[in-house]
Amino acid sequence: MMQSQQSFWQFAVSLYGFDGVQPLLLRWQDEYGLEVTLLLWALWLDVQGQPWDEELWRLGLSGTAVGRRRIKRWRGWRRCCPRSLVRIRDWLLAVELNRERGVIDQLQQLTSLAHLEPAAIDASELWLQYTTRLLQTLGLQDQQSQLVALLQNWREGDRQAPP
Repeated sequence: MMQSQQSFWQFAVSLYGFDGVQPLLLRWQDEYGLEVTLLLWALWLDVQGQPWDEELWRLGLSGTAVGRRRIKRWRGWRRCCPRSLVRIRDWLLAVELNRERGVIDQLQQLTSLAHLEPAAIDASELWLQYTTRLLQTLGLQDQQSQLVALLQNWREGDRQAPP
């Protein structure tokens, strides 16, 4: 079983809350269809010093496909809901976040079940490798420098989400 310094959820909240990360990932989600949870998973694997291969990626994609589709459905309903219906929008957002937490938990469990060995190379080099592969898969390689700069700042910072 994987030794974990930080749960995937804690990592995701910390990184997502870091200055500049949320707007960038939301823009990529809206403009390019980025699956934010999958990008965060790849980055979390790096922070944990875990290898990332095609088999694990396929397991993650197939194991969370239903959950990711449900997140998109709830997000669509929330975005279609008139802004004047604040309580309903807040409820829809809470359900959407709950679904995202479920997918994140599934990905962490899949990672634990994979019995991965720590990576042979320095984990500080892995995040760029993971990020590059994922962004190439999504056709976003030309946008990589923005994310790389944010991640470097996050790695050098206190890694805590703003209050």
